Amino acid sequence: MAGLFKKQILKHLSRFTKNLSPDKINLSTLKGEGQLSNLELDEEVLQNMLDLPTWLAVTRVYCNKAAIRIQWTKLKTSPICLFLDKVEVEMRTCEEPRPPNGPSPIALTAGQSEYGFAEKVVEGMSIRINSITIKRSDLRYTRISDPKRGEVLTFKEINWQSLRIEADAIEGDEEDLGSTPLRLITNQGRIRIALKRRIKDCNVLASKLFFILDDLLWVLTDSQLKAIIHYAKSLSSSYVTWMHSFWTDSTSASTGSPNSMSQLFDLYDVKESSYHTFISRLDLHICSDSSSVDEDEPLPGSQGSMQITFKKLGFDFYPIHRLADGCKHWERHNAAMEAQAQWTGKLLQDFQRRVEASGFLGQSLKEFHQQRSLLPGQDKINRLHLNPHQSKQPTETLPLQGPH
Repeated sequence: MAGLFKKQILKHLSRFTKNLSPDKINLSTLKGEGQLSNLELDEEVLQNMLDLPTWLAVTRVYCNKAAIRIQWTKLKTSPICLFLDKVEVEMRTCEEPRPPNGPSPIALTAGQSEYGFAEKVVEGMSIRINSITIKRSDLRYTRISDPKRGEVLTFKEINWQSLRIEADAIEGDEEDLGSTPLRLITNQGRIRIALKRRIKDCNVLASKLFFILDDLLWVLTDSQLKAIIHYAKSLSSSYVTWMHSFWTDSTSASTGSPNSMSQLFDLYDVKESSYHTFISRLDLHICSDSSSVDEDEPLPGSQGSMQITFKKLGFDFYPIHRLADGCKHWERHNAAMEAQAQWTGKLLQDFQRRVEASGFLGQSLKEFHQQRSLLPGQDKINRLHLNPHQSKQPTETLPLQGPH
């Protein structure tokens, strides 16, 4: 019996992993428990599931140990629990955009094209890393579906006690000895993810990622500040290349008679893909690099340090926003932003009238607007919030479990 289950597990999980073999699976079918070791996941599968932008690529995902617990008689109400010991993820930016994300691998594995019971079971999976605490909840509140729209919203959250992030703007074969990778170690934090997909084929239409950190202490030296500048330039060039190659056709939302489910869907709808970061408190220490070796002794007063404290620091990024689409659905939207949007809209209309009157390159107003709407510098809004008395928290805008 165990051998039969192992074959079925290999048949399905081999599409998500690279080096899975029967000797790496320890299975107890009656208890609904299993354990896998030394897993290396398929990077392309993760990119398709997370709807990552094409300027960002996953190069390696490794997990040393994974345990799973399945309650066969309660699949509709109790989640599948997955315990991970250690996870290593390596990513890189692409000079040239990689191929677009493919269809959902969950639908391909389930052998069906529509969003059905198999997707609900897999998406109801609860993941814990180095933790034995299991949080029970009703799976019906982790997603909102609207059959009239043909779309479904899925909410997920990832928690951790320790996370290390390392970034370097130089490839390994061209590494300069003077280059210093950017390292960030956090203690407690979480990521909230919302995905909007079509029911008929499970393709991702839009996604929202919320990166939330508590108190954070970050010490930077001169060389690390230079590494940040180099990495920002590398990231900016990759993003600009991706934006020039990006193209999407605007789809009109389906209209139907309003009902409670449609209103609930509108309340938590993901209008466009966005990325958000919120830090409760950031203590930033900037100091001289004591490791640098100079021939002469440093002059008095040439070395020192600086401490900067930020409270409730927020950053919102909308990579594919069009100027004419409005911003009422943005995080922390307020009257000042609405006034700015109206002012920007008037300037845009005036500019379009001038272009139409001059017959710029013989293009119609519609064609010119479509090309201007996705140019770098107009498609994104970066906002820095330093108000310590801000009443609205970002955690209120993206519920993990959906409405109750």
